[in-house]
Amino acid sequence: MNLWLDDVRPAPQGWLWVKTVRDAQKLLSEGKVEKASLDHDLGPQPQCLECEGEPQGCQECHCHQRPSNGCDLVGWMVGSGHWPLHKPDVHSANPVGHRHMQQIIDKHFPDTPQK
Repeated sequence: MNLWLDDVRPAPQGWLWVKTVRDAQKLLSEGKVEKASLDHDLGPQPQCLECEGEPQGCQECHCHQRPSNGCDLVGWMVGSGHWPLHKPDVHSANPVGHRHMQQIIDKHFPDTPQK
C-alpha cells in the first residue's frame, strides 16, 4: 500500500490517506507499506478540537501538548525499524520541517531492501 500522511491535503489516487502519526504508525507496524509520502505540520486532532483544550474530558487527548508532526513519525521509524519498502518522500510545504525530515530519512533509511 502507499501511505499519504497529511492532515489537510487529500491523498493522490492510489494512496491511503491518514491524518495522524498514530494511524501511520499502525500501518507501518503491519509491514504492508511500500511507499510513504509525509507532511510535517499536522494540526490538532479532531478529539482535541471537540474538548477545546480541556484534556480531563478526553480519554486519549493530548490537547495540552503540541500536535504530533512528521518528524515524530520519522523518529519513530528510526527507533522502531518500521520503514516502508521504499525510501519515504516528504511533501511538506514547511521548508524547515521538510529539510529536517529529509535529513533524518537520508541518514537512517536502511541501505538493505526492506522485507
